[in-house]
Amino acid sequence: MKTRFLRAAMCACLSLMLALGAGAALAEAKPLPSEIPQWDPANYYACPVEGYYGADIAVAEGETRPFNLYYPKGFEANSPIVYLTAPAGADAEAFIETSGWKQVADENLVLLAILSAEGGAWGDYEAEAAYIDAVYGFVSAKPYIPVRKHNVYMAAYDGAALGQQYAAERPNYFAGILSVGSDGMSEELVQTLSQTESSFYNNQNERTPLGEIIFPVWIVAESETEGVGRMVDYFKKADRTVDEAVASELAENTVYYAPDASQFDFEKEPEFEAVAGVYLTTAAAGDVENYAFANAVWKNMFEAMRRYPTFGEIRSYMGLNTEGSGYTRYDAMVYGGDYVDGHTTKPGQTYSRFWYTYVPSNIDELESVPVVYVIHGSGGGPNEIGEQTGWRLFAEENGIILILPQGSASWGTEMKSKNGVDYFTVGNSWNTSASATAPNDMLFFDYMYDWMTGEFEYADKIDLSRVYASGQSMGGGCSYSLIAYRPYYFAAIAPCSMIRVPGDDAYTACDIPVVSCMGQKDGTISGGFSLAEGMANGKGAFDYFTERYGLTEKGGLNRRWEDFTFLVNDAVCTEESGSLNLYIFETEKGVPMFTAVEGQGMGHATSCEQVEYIWQVFEHFTRDPETQVVYYDGEAVDTAVNLEKLNP
Repeated sequence: MKTRFLRAAMCACLSLMLALGAGAALAEAKPLPSEIPQWDPANYYACPVEGYYGADIAVAEGETRPFNLYYPKGFEANSPIVYLTAPAGADAEAFIETSGWKQVADENLVLLAILSAEGGAWGDYEAEAAYIDAVYGFVSAKPYIPVRKHNVYMAAYDGAALGQQYAAERPNYFAGILSVGSDGMSEELVQTLSQTESSFYNNQNERTPLGEIIFPVWIVAESETEGVGRMVDYFKKADRTVDEAVASELAENTVYYAPDASQFDFEKEPEFEAVAGVYLTTAAAGDVENYAFANAVWKNMFEAMRRYPTFGEIRSYMGLNTEGSGYTRYDAMVYGGDYVDGHTTKPGQTYSRFWYTYVPSNIDELESVPVVYVIHGSGGGPNEIGEQTGWRLFAEENGIILILPQGSASWGTEMKSKNGVDYFTVGNSWNTSASATAPNDMLFFDYMYDWMTGEFEYADKIDLSRVYASGQSMGGGCSYSLIAYRPYYFAAIAPCSMIRVPGDDAYTACDIPVVSCMGQKDGTISGGFSLAEGMANGKGAFDYFTERYGLTEKGGLNRRWEDFTFLVNDAVCTEESGSLNLYIFETEKGVPMFTAVEGQGMGHATSCEQVEYIWQVFEHFTRDPETQVVYYDGEAVDTAVNLEKLNP
C-alpha cells in the first residue's frame, strides 16, 4: 500500500511539473493526500498532514489556478489561518520563508494559504476574487483538520488592493487585514463599501453596513497618498478610533490610531471591549518582508484578536498557552465504550483525550467554588469557546472554575472533492454511543467528573452542589445529551444555538433546570424557537419540558408555544432583558425550570449578555450530589420527581 501511494505521489508531482513548467511554485510542493491515512487512537487529535503542499483549484469552468498550503508541524484543530497574496512573480515557497510567515507559522501553529499571481501579474478584481473564493471555499471545508472562521486573517502583498478589498467586503470571513504595498482606496470603493449591507445584524435586527463593521487593519505604503489617507479614514471610522495617531514602537515609521471607547455602544455587549485599531507604516514593501515585521503583525494584531458571530464584533483573545492565561491542559487515555458491530458486542478503543480548565486568578482566596463545563461546537475546541462566549472573563470576575473539554475526532470515511481538489475531513464531534472509530463522549464526561472530584488540584475548593454546563452549537447538542443522559452531575444546563428534544431513552429519574438560548439571525440553526425552516424544534422543546415538569408561564399566564411570537424584537414573550426576549416557565411555586432565551439580531453564537443571564438563572439552583435533589434558593424544587427523591 505504501509503495503504491509513493508511486502515485511521484506521478502527481511529475504531472504538476509538466503542467506548470520549471521554476513554478508547485514544483517544490507535495501533492495533497489522495487517500485517508491510518489514524492512531493513542495520538487521536494529530493532524495527518504536515509541510508544504500544492494543487490546482477550479476557479471557473475549464479554468484552474495553483495555490499552496503550509501546515506547520504539530498543527492543531481550530488553529489560526493566514491567507497570503504573494507578490507577482514570486515563488510561493520562497516567499513564505523570506517574508517571515513560515517562521511565524511554525512558532504559533498557523496554517498558511498562499495565492499566487497568474502569468507574473495580478489580474482584475473580479477574476482574482473568484480565485480567492475558490481557495477560501476549499480551506473552509476543513480539509484534514477542523478550522474556524473566527481566527482567519488576510495578509495581502503586492496585489494588496485585491486582498484588502476582498477581505473588507467579507468581514464574516476575516478578523484582520495586513495590506503591504497598498495604494489605498478609491472614492468609489469607499462609497460602495459604506453603503453595502454586511451579513451581520445589530440588536435591532437591522443589517450593519460594511463601513460600520470593526476591522483591525495594518497598512504599509511608501507614502501617505490621497488613496492611502482615504483608506486610513475608512477604517478609522469603522473602528471608531481616536482622531490623532500615536507613534508605535512595533515597527519603524509606524503610527497607530487606537479605538475610542467613548464611541462605542456597549448596550448589546456589556463586557465587550473595543480593541481594533488602524496601524500605518510608511515603508517600501521590500523593507517589511521579513520575520521581524511579520511577527510584529502577528503578535500585536492577528494573534490578539478574533471576530465572533454574535454581532460581528472583534474581541481580544487570550490564548490557551499564553503565560498567565489561567488555562491549564490535562491529558488522559479514556476508554470510549463497547460497541455493536453487526450482531456482536466488541470492546472499544482507549483514546487520548484532553481538556482545559480555567481557574480565576484569586483562587487561593476562594472557597466553595462553582464549576461550569463549557462545551465547544462543531470543529471548535477549548481554545475558542472560553473566549468567544465571554465565559472566561465572566469566570474571572465571578470566581468560577471552567472545565473546557475537547470533543471526539470524527475521521472521514471517504475522499471528497471541493472546487476540483480532493481531500478528506477530520472533524470534532460529540457522540452518545461508541463505534469502531469514535468514543461515547458521555463516558468522557464520567471520566472528567471523577477526575474533578478526585485528582484535580482544586478539588477541595469545588462546591459539588454547584456544577453547571453550557454548550454552543454542536456543544449545545451535547448539552442536550447531558440533559438526557447525565443530568445528575449538574444543577442546571444551558444549551445555546441548538434545540433537541430528549428521547424515550432519557434518564428522567432526576430533574434538571434548562435555559435554552437561540439567536434570531442564526444562519446555521435557523428559525430559532419558531417553526421556520431549519434544524430547530422550538415547539418540541417547549412542549417537552413544560409537560414533563408541569410548568406554566411566569406571572400566572397560561400561554403555550402557539401564543408567542419569535424572530422579531417587539415579541409576544414573557419579558425582555436588554436585547433578550425571554420565555419563562415555572413550577407552581415559581421555580423557572425551563427558560427560552432569544437574542435579538444575534447570529450563531453565545453572547456575553446571554452568559450573564444564564448565570443569573444558574446561581439560584443547587443539586445535592448524594440524593440528586435539586434546590432553588435552598428550597427543594416542587416537581413530582424531585419531591419524591426528597421523601422516598
